[in-house]
Formats: sequence, structure tokens, C-alpha cells
Amino acid sequence: MVHNRSTEEGFSSKSLDPAASSISTHKGVSDTMADFVPQWVAGKVWRGHDLGFLGLSKAFWPQVPDNTSSIGFSVEQHSWVRPILDKLVGAHSSRWSVAKIEQSAGEYIDRFIHSGAPFKVPDSIQAWCHIFLHQVQLGVEITDAEALEIVEIQNKVLTASIMPSWVVSNFFMPTFQQHLKFRAAMLEKYKAALPLIITWDRSDEDLMLLASVMLDSIVFAGPPAVTTMISCALGIVYSDESPCTGMELNEETIDAILWECVRLFPPVVGFAWFDGLKKSKRTILWFAEANRDPEVWSDPDTFKLRDLAEHRRLCLAWADKAVDSSNPAHNHACPAKDLSLACATGFLREWAKRQDLWQVRGRIKFLKSKPYVSGWEFRHVPARYFNIEIEGADDPE
Repeated sequence: MVHNRSTEEGFSSKSLDPAASSISTHKGVSDTMADFVPQWVAGKVWRGHDLGFLGLSKAFWPQVPDNTSSIGFSVEQHSWVRPILDKLVGAHSSRWSVAKIEQSAGEYIDRFIHSGAPFKVPDSIQAWCHIFLHQVQLGVEITDAEALEIVEIQNKVLTASIMPSWVVSNFFMPTFQQHLKFRAAMLEKYKAALPLIITWDRSDEDLMLLASVMLDSIVFAGPPAVTTMISCALGIVYSDESPCTGMELNEETIDAILWECVRLFPPVVGFAWFDGLKKSKRTILWFAEANRDPEVWSDPDTFKLRDLAEHRRLCLAWADKAVDSSNPAHNHACPAKDLSLACATGFLREWAKRQDLWQVRGRIKFLKSKPYVSGWEFRHVPARYFNIEIEGADDPE
């Protein structure tokens, strides 16, 4: 029996940035987003040094012109970087497939089963995302231990990077120094890898810029977003406090669970920009509120399995309408939407095949804001207790 509960959390765009012009209705977000790219190309609006709606400290980007992340690139920079991203992580990329995702996820989960190590949510999920996306985006193989090291540094950087520079200097200096060392090493690794997987005829300065883009996408975009999607889906199924208790994870429910998680627990809650270079006015489109608009969604605060066609048509989570049909190089919609969905569904399919081999350790709490669910562990239950066989598992004693 499935029991639905309201997930209304008191989220308010106005409390997050009261000085900004906030647009939160589904129609308002859709229409305004569709007008963003031509305004940006014309130089009337400018995307800041932001992560969603949060401003980032420029101290963390010393190797890049104007110390800016890839979100704040100029039209010229964006126009040559975007086609490369589309080629590597886009829907038609030859560097990934559903079969490759499921093979990678299955082998990763099996390593925990065979070793008996606890599977930690979200860190173990995020480590897998790093392993797979490094292969896709860079052709680089990293170990489980290296992936966990990246996760550890990433978690610290995500907190420190949204602080003002003076706060970083006074209170986050160890994290800052650790990040700069990590960043420098990863950039050199990426610079060496990129010319091996793409045709490269631009300058060394542009290669550094592209390496920085890849590192931005690894630290701030792909792994955190996919991890949020998977963690929330597992929380829905396993938590005693789930907004939809009694839900089962199987082939019939995985896609619907995932899309509803994206709607109610969006990995990216907003899309922000400034009018002009003087930053005279800031506008934020709130995906989190648009995806709960009662004019569009029935029972908007209730988690329930909805028609997938409805989700695909209405869900605003990847800035889908921020595109230029005449010049895709100007697109600001997420280039990896299909890849992120495939990673999340592929992982959940592989998990579902093995779900009877795990027991939850710890309370799984649903939170009012990201990461939406608290961390917990799964502990492996040996197969001999279930009278089933796992391929490659040790024989029962």
C-alpha cells in the first residue's frame, strides 16, 4: 500500500534573495527563460559568477581570466566551449550509452557487496558519478579511493566557495589552500587528457579554460545533481519518513519515482542573471516553485507517480527553454540532461536488481532544503541468508 504525504516545506524564493526580481510561476519561468538567450547574445543581460542563485567567491578560480566559473563566460567563450560539451556529454554523444552506465553502476555496487564495505549515501553515489563522468568527459580512469578524495574536497569547496572572499581568507584558509592544490593538479591532468579525446587546434590559454570548464562541471554540476536525484529516489523507497511510504523500486516505478523527485527536490533550484555589466538588477527564475505551481500540477505538494509525458512536457529543472534554435552554440540549457537522467535511472535499475542484499543503517530524514535527505548507510546482507546466488560472490562458508 502506497501512502502519500504533502511535501510542502515552506520554501520561499523571497526569503532567499529579497533584493532580486523573483519569477516563480510556471508560465513566468517558461516565458522569461525562452527570452533569456537572445537578451544575453545582445549584451543586455549577463550571467554572474553564480551557482544556481548563489554567488561564488572568485578566489577559487585563479587560473581563469577574470577569475570566473564557466557560468559567467562571455558570448565568445561560451560559443566555442558549448559545442565541445555537447559533443562529450550531449544526448547524441558517442562517449556514453545506457548500457555503459548500467555496466559501470552494476560493477561499482558489486564491489561493495563483495568487500562487505558499507554503502554510504550520498558519498558512495557521488564517488561513482565521478568515476563514470571522468571516463565520459575526459577519458580518465580514477580509482574508488581517488573518487572519494574528490568527494571529500568537493564537499568542503561547495561550502567555502559561496562565501565572500574575506570570509574565505579568514575562516576557510585550510580549505582554500587544499582546493587550490587540488584544482591545480586536476587542471594539469585534464589539460593532458582533453586533446586525446577531441580535436584541438586552439591556444594553451583556451585549453586551460576548457579544463576549468570540465572541473566546474565535475565539482558543481554533474555528480552533485545526479547524486541528489538518486539519493532522493532511494530515500522515497527506504525512509520511514518518506512522503510516499510503501513505494517499491522496480522497472515499472523507477522512471516515475525519479521524475517526481526531480520535480519536488530539484538539483538546481534557480537560474539567475543580471541586467547589464553594472549588475543593476538581478533576476532569478525559481524552478523549485514553478515545479509546484498549482495552475499546472495537480496536488503540487504531494509526491505521487505521475504520467511521464506530463513530466517531460512540464518539468522545469534543466533550463530547457534557454536555447537558441538558430545557433545551438548559444544554448544555456543543461547540455547533459539526457546523460544525467540516464545515469540516475541506470544506477537505480542496477540497485533494484540487488536491493534485497542491503539493510538500512540509520534514520533517513527528509529535509527542508538541499540535499533534501540526510545521509545514511546500507549494510550488505550475505546472499546465503536469502537462498539466492550473486554472480561472482564468495561461496557460503
